[in-house]
Amino acid sequence: MRNMFKTIPIVVFCASSALNMAAAFAADDDQDQIEEVIVSATYRDTRLMDTPLTISAVTAEDIQLKGIEDIQTLYQSIPGLSYRTNSQTYNTLSIRGLTPPAGGGSATVGVYMDSMPITDSNNGGLRQTMGALFDMERVEVLKGPQGTLYGEGSMGGNLRYITNKPVPTDFSWAFKAGGESNDESSGVSTRVDGMLNIPLGEQLALRAVGYLRDRKGILDQVAPRSKKDVDTREDTGGRLTLAWFPSDTFEVSFMANFIDGDMGGPGLGFHCFSIGTPSDPAGQVPRYDLPNHVCEGETDQFDKRDPYVTMLAHPTHTSGGFDEQDMYNLTAKWDLDFGATLSFSVSRFERFTRYSEETSPRFAAGLNAIVDGGCFGAVAACGPDVISGLGGDGSFTAAAERDVYEVRLLSDTDSAWQWTVGAYVKDGDNYTGTHDGCTMGGGPVYRDPSITNCWLQYSFLDGVSVADQVTIVTFLNGVVPGNRSYRAFGERALFGELSYSFSDQWELLVGVRYADVNFDLDVARPGVDSKADPVTSLKNDTTSTSPKVTLTWRPMEDWMVYGTFSHGFRPGIINSALATRIAQLEPLRATDPIADGHYERLVDRQLVDGDEMLNFELGVKATVLDGRLSFTSALYSAEWEDTIIATRDEISDVVGVTPFAYNYNINSGNAESQGLEWELRTSLTDALTFSAGGDFNWKAKINSAGQGRYLGVEIAAGNRLANAPKHSGYFSLVYDFDLYGFAASARADGYSVAESWNTANNERPAPSYQTVDLKLSLRRDNWMVSAYLRNVTDEVIVYEFNQVGYRYGRPRSFGVELSYTP
Repeated sequence: MRNMFKTIPIVVFCASSALNMAAAFAADDDQDQIEEVIVSATYRDTRLMDTPLTISAVTAEDIQLKGIEDIQTLYQSIPGLSYRTNSQTYNTLSIRGLTPPAGGGSATVGVYMDSMPITDSNNGGLRQTMGALFDMERVEVLKGPQGTLYGEGSMGGNLRYITNKPVPTDFSWAFKAGGESNDESSGVSTRVDGMLNIPLGEQLALRAVGYLRDRKGILDQVAPRSKKDVDTREDTGGRLTLAWFPSDTFEVSFMANFIDGDMGGPGLGFHCFSIGTPSDPAGQVPRYDLPNHVCEGETDQFDKRDPYVTMLAHPTHTSGGFDEQDMYNLTAKWDLDFGATLSFSVSRFERFTRYSEETSPRFAAGLNAIVDGGCFGAVAACGPDVISGLGGDGSFTAAAERDVYEVRLLSDTDSAWQWTVGAYVKDGDNYTGTHDGCTMGGGPVYRDPSITNCWLQYSFLDGVSVADQVTIVTFLNGVVPGNRSYRAFGERALFGELSYSFSDQWELLVGVRYADVNFDLDVARPGVDSKADPVTSLKNDTTSTSPKVTLTWRPMEDWMVYGTFSHGFRPGIINSALATRIAQLEPLRATDPIADGHYERLVDRQLVDGDEMLNFELGVKATVLDGRLSFTSALYSAEWEDTIIATRDEISDVVGVTPFAYNYNINSGNAESQGLEWELRTSLTDALTFSAGGDFNWKAKINSAGQGRYLGVEIAAGNRLANAPKHSGYFSLVYDFDLYGFAASARADGYSVAESWNTANNERPAPSYQTVDLKLSLRRDNWMVSAYLRNVTDEVIVYEFNQVGYRYGRPRSFGVELSYTP
């Protein structure tokens, strides 16, 4: 906290710099004012500049003119919001560096679409919904814990997609189509979006939205066989909203949202690392080499060779996957006579995903000793050459179903007292597992009666017969843990806020959230797709009370200063990875004291407590120069306690227990994050506008880490938090003019993201990048045609660099768009 308030002069400096810049360009009193942005973060429509929360809002115009399509293009325009992806189905968000140092736990960022929570809860927030941003009213990102306002409590913040509502008074439609080519794809990527608003009477309307996207790949597979543009992505989706307005005080809406994505692969640029790292000191080990390719002589960086290639691909399996999501929501809203509004929302979320982490050669390395040793003599066909074609391609299946009920009552008067109270109930079931069946290169399915859940695939080298493959894989599936897990979870929460305005200048707000979260976990035996005979059944219950206090001061018109203390938490989790070892140790412990010691240690670590965050903010919002410049800034300090991190262990001294290393989670360590966020918008002239924003996260470090390790590398005190670049920012410069009867707009958008670490062990950093996009748009009536050039300098954008390879952003791309907007 002392360090935080030492940096208060930074706020003054940024504000004065913004004022001086605007004064130099905006001396004419007749210039247009900056358009006011209205947000609904508090479930009331309020001016962004008069809402004492740290909020970034992206308007419908920003989405259209900047070309924002999804999370990957949204996060760059939100200070403090970071994005990671290490495969085609992996999308994780963090705010201010609040990302789990390793896997496990619930998401730190909650995601809403209108009143419907759509947060990824099956994978700890690692696979957030991509979707498509079309026909959106705006996107709001709230920073810091939001449990006192939202049922879906979030430790780091909330992302809210706010859709356009059906209108019963007018038939309307919208359309957008575009094509894009880039320097690395052999084809043209296309996208088509459409909307129909259909009145069904004076009180009823239907709004239908649909989209198709075909994105060509940029990676070329060079081994073991040559393929072009393998990391393709095809998305189709739709949204139907039916709204009924029987009176001025009552409305009901039903939404159905569908997302269907198909991904090709590999999606990682694997480059045969030859330089060692802590988790891989020898560099690229020979067993990772694929047929007809040798890694010797390769380097770890791509400054002297084509970065958009991959040598990571199984000889017979095709990496990739699909993601199917169905979402339903019913919301009712009443304006009550006594000056309050009552809303009720019920949501249903269903998701089925099959994904591949595209790391099969890496996973195969752990089996070298077993195969080279002839499978302990149990399988005669085992030999040292078998493993190089083994099909453990890391492909998993995940399914989630959940029902959410949320009720909220909030005041709707001009009184000095304002209040919000609500209740939240969530019940869900998750399933994660491995392959449904054992396949031979995508051909017929070969099954063994004892295997209904295949962790390793029947896909060795061509010289190994199918019969031998079945024998070997049957044996290995009993040795290598490939469990399926079934998790039921529930949450019950009460939340609310109460504020009082002492005067026009001073306001105090207090809030609290109480939550009771429970997890029930069943882990099936390896190779068994059944809950009837689980290895283990565990429960983990967590309760937490999260307070919030905000003091607001308005020293003059259009100026606001606020200070906030808030608390957030994530519930505890269960270490399903320990179940197999515990089951193997249990029958041995009576006669083997070493086995008994391991057993007791692992039993004690099956349950992990939740972690929590204490958040402090000091914010300033102001609109000056007769409304021609607005700016916001916020100093923040977050103290993260009992952080959930991963450690690695192995049991090599007990015969009969799987000898491979395994990862699990523990509570070990505290961390902190401190920084400054800022945004400004100004009208430089009647035709020229400028906006910018950024985040300077000068301290995002682990203070203590105990015995935490990730991929065998210690997470040490002083390491920087994962997914927390030290600085990031954006700018937009827009010039409006007339061109042959068209309303023309030329714009430049720039983005900068500093280096960041993939994991808290700080083993490999993703390099920094800076890009500039250019766009020219011509409008007439409701039509607009645009041409754009993204990533003008063809910067190599790396979202993530890990022990497997590079996950890239888009190279230089040229595109055209045609749209119609009512």
